Amino acid sequence: MKLAILLHGVGAFVPHDYLLYLLAYCLLVLTGFGANIAHHALLRFIAKPCALGLKVQANGPQKAQPNAILEKVFTAITKHPDEKRLEGLSKQLDWDVRSIQRWFRQRRNQEKPSTLTKFCESM
Repeated sequence: MKLAILLHGVGAFVPHDYLLYLLAYCLLVLTGFGANIAHHALLRFIAKPCALGLKVQANGPQKAQPNAILEKVFTAITKHPDEKRLEGLSKQLDWDVRSIQRWFRQRRNQEKPSTLTKFCESM
């Protein structure tokens, strides 16, 4: 009733349109879909401009160079290969062990969110 008074004056009833909008809004919020939309809107229109205004870096970690064999080991077997596996990969790819260790370190860091992403999601 107070909504009707505010929108249309004393003695007016709330039109059915407003009730339908209210019902749709409640369904969105109850299903979580509305919260998801609100979260993304907050990140995009409030948190990210604030972060960029504070000069938070948007760049992420250095990308590992594409290598199908190492990627398959990384995704299917292990993200932290032991010395024995490193030696085998070194012989298979004709790379030195240090280069393979660097590739795995860069690939693990690639999965971490950037500083900008962490800042935005902490707001």
